[in-house]
Amino acid sequence: MKTRCLGYGLVGVILMAGVVTGCGKKEAPPAPAPSAPVVKVNPADAGRDLPVVALPAAPRDPAKVVAEVDGVKLTEGEIDTQIERWKATMGSRVPPEQLPQVIEQARRQVMEQFVVKTLLTQAANAASISVEEKDIDEALSEIKKRLPEGMTFDEILKRENVTLSDLRSNLVSEIRIKKLVEGRMGTQVAPTDAEVKAFYETQKESFQQPESVHARHILIKNDLKDDEAARAANKSKAEALRTKLVAGADFAELARTESQCPSAERGGDLGSFPRGQMVPAFESAAFSQETNAIGPVVETVFGYHIIQVLDRTKASTQGLDQVREKIVTFLKRQKDQEGFWKYIEELKAKAKITLPEEDGMPMGASMMMPPPQSEPEPAPEAAVPAPTPVPAPPVPAPPAAPAPVPGA
Repeated sequence: MKTRCLGYGLVGVILMAGVVTGCGKKEAPPAPAPSAPVVKVNPADAGRDLPVVALPAAPRDPAKVVAEVDGVKLTEGEIDTQIERWKATMGSRVPPEQLPQVIEQARRQVMEQFVVKTLLTQAANAASISVEEKDIDEALSEIKKRLPEGMTFDEILKRENVTLSDLRSNLVSEIRIKKLVEGRMGTQVAPTDAEVKAFYETQKESFQQPESVHARHILIKNDLKDDEAARAANKSKAEALRTKLVAGADFAELARTESQCPSAERGGDLGSFPRGQMVPAFESAAFSQETNAIGPVVETVFGYHIIQVLDRTKASTQGLDQVREKIVTFLKRQKDQEGFWKYIEELKAKAKITLPEEDGMPMGASMMMPPPQSEPEPAPEAAVPAPTPVPAPPVPAPPAAPAPVPGA
């Protein structure tokens, strides 16, 4: 039983990540926990943080069968094992009031992935796909490359309570599935030139590059409690630092020792940013200064800034030839993913599957994870922190639907 549970995690590393990769679409909103009460909000309290009270979930029978595919069964106990493993490693990162919803979504994911993996295992066995020792060695090497930061391979085996021999045996099924899916994906027709051009024309706005500047700065902060004298002293300090810079002082070194912005550790470097990301006074100065000049001291709500623009990029639109390869990769991935789910539907039609009532969610909907996105460089000392992201449980996900636009 334990080796099968570990297999679910490994298939995410070896199978789906290695066969059909790419951006995912936004996942469906998690279903509310059945036991969570409805909290009515007074319109006057809109935008305020209100307490959310969650009642304990009703106990579940670990022996109860919750999903079955052609006689292969998944029990409440097996789901609970995976959920508890996730909670031990990632649960602390989820706000307590959101934990019931996240767990319910995770339970749904485990059931759906059980169905997909069982169907694929049966198909791979029926196809008599062979696995050689070198295939297993390569899979183990791939697993070791993707270990969580700070954990060793032996620690993973110990945590999962499996031996290396158990793992090697379990990988045989995973590799068969990988080969099966790879073979299916290889049959998809490559996108035509007409499809590539049509995509580019309909998504041309997504390939526009706005005007941007690459800048660094030194910040002398004003505290909200500072009086006029303190603010004047802060400005005088900023002016003195600017004088040193004009005289030839090293900007990065001075930023590291004097700047009171988190960017100080990077020598004040804020990276490149377009209009609309910085506070108005800072943006106006950055987009009007000459490249490499030491600008005048600029006052914002955060304090006094000394800005140096290192580079600037004019607004432009990438041509089709510049993005053709990205579009081809994207459309191929899209065809692969559509083919994968079509194949799963074909397998489902031939199988006897028992699942709880699906509450309107199609197969695979909860397995489509949001794509990792790079965060834009915030305004110096941004006043409003970003909301805390809710990490998805580390259960494997079949290929997700692609993002609307590649490289946007």
